[in-house]
Amino acid sequence: MTKQIFRYMTQVSENGTISLPKMTSLASQQVEVTIRPAPEEKEKNLPQLVDEFIENWGGILQGHDPERLKNAYLMEKYGQGVD
Repeated sequence: MTKQIFRYMTQVSENGTISLPKMTSLASQQVEVTIRPAPEEKEKNLPQLVDEFIENWGGILQGHDPERLKNAYLMEKYGQGVD
């Protein structure tokens, strides 16, 4: 028998109860339930991500012709360039 693992996120109610979905495929079977707090999602600000990207990668192609670099790459890889 193939073991199946079910995972889903839910909210604990104000009175401390948790609702579980019906799982008829596991009826009359012993199961293990583990409860842990969900990891806090780090909220990233999009402009901050853009600034971070530019800071990390902004100078890589500076002063180079991207079309020439692409053509050189294709010549090396396939033996032919782009017209």
